[in-house]
Amino acid sequence: MNNRVSRILVVSLGLALFGGAAGFSVGFLVALAVLVSGPPGFDGYPTFAEVAAVGGGIGASVGTVLVPVIGGSLLRRVPIGQAVRQVSAWSLCAAVVGWVVRPPLAVPFAFVGLLWGSARLWRRFQGRDVAPRFSQPAV
Repeated sequence: MNNRVSRILVVSLGLALFGGAAGFSVGFLVALAVLVSGPPGFDGYPTFAEVAAVGGGIGASVGTVLVPVIGGSLLRRVPIGQAVRQVSAWSLCAAVVGWVVRPPLAVPFAFVGLLWGSARLWRRFQGRDVAPRFSQPAV
């Protein structure tokens, strides 16, 4: 396999794994906050494992898909550490604002925060080169 293609696959896989982990944690916290803020259902509150499975599962699946797509398109020129910090912070803060406004709005606000943070970073690093090109190794 070509070295460039293998590098792209490794980076995409890493972004997908990170997106799954971050999506799981945000999805779990949002689901827990929404459930605790509302009245209990017919059988009371769901168990911890049910909240983790549903909220975390949905968050992980969304994160696994969205993070490599956004990372490969909008955030291609942004340093990875800065992208992780700022996009996660925007997403989490937007989810908190949505939860304060009305608990069911936490999930759409988290998605909007993800897009807003990505768009801000894309705008900030728009004119920069993707990465320094490596010359041929010295023989």
